[in-house]
Amino acid sequence: MSNSDILPVQAPSWGRRLAGLDGLRGTALCGIILAHVIIFLPEKGSVYSGAQTAMVGILSHSLTFFFVLSAFLLYRPFASAIIKERPQPRTMDFYRNRVLRVWPAYLVILAIVGFGLGLTVVDKDAPTLEGLGRLTDPVLLIANVLLVQNYHPDTAFTGLGVSWSLVTEVGFYILLPPLAYLGMVIARRRSKVLAALVPGLLLFTVGLACRITSIVWAHGGDVRPGSTWHAVFGTSTLVTSDLFGAGMIAAAVLVASGFMTTQKLALLRRFSWSIIGVCVICVGLIGNGGKLTPFMGVAFAIGIVLTQMPHPDIASRALVKVMDTAPPRLAGEISLSSYLWHYPILLFVLQHFDGARYGSSVELLMSWVIIAVPTFILGAITYRLVELPAMRQKRRTDRAPAEPKPASG
Repeated sequence: MSNSDILPVQAPSWGRRLAGLDGLRGTALCGIILAHVIIFLPEKGSVYSGAQTAMVGILSHSLTFFFVLSAFLLYRPFASAIIKERPQPRTMDFYRNRVLRVWPAYLVILAIVGFGLGLTVVDKDAPTLEGLGRLTDPVLLIANVLLVQNYHPDTAFTGLGVSWSLVTEVGFYILLPPLAYLGMVIARRRSKVLAALVPGLLLFTVGLACRITSIVWAHGGDVRPGSTWHAVFGTSTLVTSDLFGAGMIAAAVLVASGFMTTQKLALLRRFSWSIIGVCVICVGLIGNGGKLTPFMGVAFAIGIVLTQMPHPDIASRALVKVMDTAPPRLAGEISLSSYLWHYPILLFVLQHFDGARYGSSVELLMSWVIIAVPTFILGAITYRLVELPAMRQKRRTDRAPAEPKPASG
């Protein structure tokens, strides 16, 4: 699988392979696994330290990166069609490919975990292990099969637990072709580059407004995960639209950079590093929490552009070289299945192996290994037996290449 495919869920194959992105995805997945190990596997009677709390806050933004990268990869063919005046990817083929990319592996893992192992979340308001069971309730089953469970508090965060992020992703999939069509319409009268940027800017603005609304709402009442409409709204596509929008903007900028002179590329590079610096300062001032998520999303989006634009700088080339080594690259390739497997595996270990708990930094590393090894083994098996056969049924969403036309504006 090439890295023109998403988050744990990957994009349709399109154009040249983008070096380093599979490795970045694999590294982010390792971060998510570590965050969950820190949260769930401390020694009995103890809680993770302040330093570990800060680490969880940082590692949780691995999912922020996933959303940004997903939008970047999926919108890039559409942005190219707008800027280069090529036919837009076929909408029905795009949706068909999304189904083939996500549901086969997801449904297989859901069936094994939900019916065979009984490790699906069936009562999200109960203590972690007491809320597990077999997914036999018809409402929960249908909601999870269709990936709509996070649209209502009664079913939110059930099933595989981490699959709520796929619900958010699917919402973005639905929105993407209409947003891209808006860009095509604007391109008939305005600059092609501006037209390609507008859908991402629109989504970023909507997401930022919704995120602010969610933060203000959180100060007004009960916001326990899964128990209120606030929890549903806070993990919805609307609130995460700022991250998807940032990824779309990055895709448009990258396509446009292919037409830039050396001088303009140098200016873009300096501007990009300046924005990253501003984001880092803002993150340092804010400290932690949902308020810093948009800044992390913008920094990630700009970082992706820096690694992929023509004539990347030394730091970007070095990062790509490291991320293209086998361990992170292979982890990224099997990221969808591994992402879905890691949480049930963690719950299984939590149920049966007290020795997997950690009390020191060395033991924390060992706990991570205990979860990561079976995660990647099962992820690789599912990728080989389920994901690859499904991906062979995908249809190309790009048309026959045409000679690129210079972008206006």
